[in-house]
Amino acid sequence: MAIMFTWNYGTMKKHQFDVENKVSMTKMLSLGPCLGMVRVPGIGLIFSNLASGIPAIFGHFITNLPAFHQVLVFVCAKSVQVPYVSENERLVISRIGPKEYHMFRCIVRYGYKDMQQENYNFENKLVSAIIQFIEVEDGVQDEQTNELTIDDGNINIEESYKVESSLILKAKESGVTYIVGHSYAEAKKSSSILKKFGIDVVFAFLSKNCREPDIMLEVAHTSLLEV
Repeated sequence: MAIMFTWNYGTMKKHQFDVENKVSMTKMLSLGPCLGMVRVPGIGLIFSNLASGIPAIFGHFITNLPAFHQVLVFVCAKSVQVPYVSENERLVISRIGPKEYHMFRCIVRYGYKDMQQENYNFENKLVSAIIQFIEVEDGVQDEQTNELTIDDGNINIEESYKVESSLILKAKESGVTYIVGHSYAEAKKSSSILKKFGIDVVFAFLSKNCREPDIMLEVAHTSLLEV
């Protein structure tokens, strides 16, 4: 029970830190369509524990790296309160920011009885899910636009879907990079000896031996970037 309490407490504090330090969308929008840097070919998958918002680790990337991938996907693995999640409901895709940013969020959902070890090509499944999301998204916009007005501007909706889908497929051919950020918890100097032992020793040991998302998704080491 002591180990479970320590793990739960440390995880909760780390999540609280991530929530409080996530990058605001206002800051992202102020950087412009290019995010203030060069966008290079390829897809960047950024693992995060946040199911909403942009993790603080991305703020470090855009501050210190001169270039980033053409397509960015924030991946979050979550356990849900059902025994099993079917394959067609495993990935939940949403868009982050304007279309020209080409930024998406993917929540990988597992039931509490599911084996959290993927036995399929995650990259192909993800790209397919994103393209399906774009198609549905443009279809909804098409219906809403037709209800309001009909003009020549509507002709570009289907073309927009094809252009973005083609861009994502080309980015996939250029390569996929998995980016995993490691953060470490440390007790405050003013903390009690018991709390220092629990966080600096017990929680640190548990974190070091915890299975990372790249293991679940069977990521090749040549495609993995750990920060």
